[in-house]
Amino acid sequence: MNLNIILVIYNLKCNNSTTLNTISNCKNERHNIFVCDNSTDAIIKNDNESYCIDNGIHYIDMNRNAGLSRAYNRALKEIDDDSWVIIFDQDTQIPDGYFKELRKSI
Repeated sequence: MNLNIILVIYNLKCNNSTTLNTISNCKNERHNIFVCDNSTDAIIKNDNESYCIDNGIHYIDMNRNAGLSRAYNRALKEIDDDSWVIIFDQDTQIPDGYFKELRKSI
């Protein structure tokens, strides 16, 4: 089963996002990650885009702070199948074993 993970960040470098680091450390999980960048700082946006490219993450530049709902909806337009979607923001705390338990529940 494929999971699509949408993560919205704002003026934070991807490598400093606890949420993204937790997701990225789940090497045995099969998922697509979409980072919606609401950042207004051009340097952070450039770093985030490079980070995403280097790590096989879909990068979506929101071109402003569009808010969580718009960012989530924008990422949903990129997902073209009936797979499961999980949404997070940059500081969501993901407990150990979350993805394992999620897959069992699904």
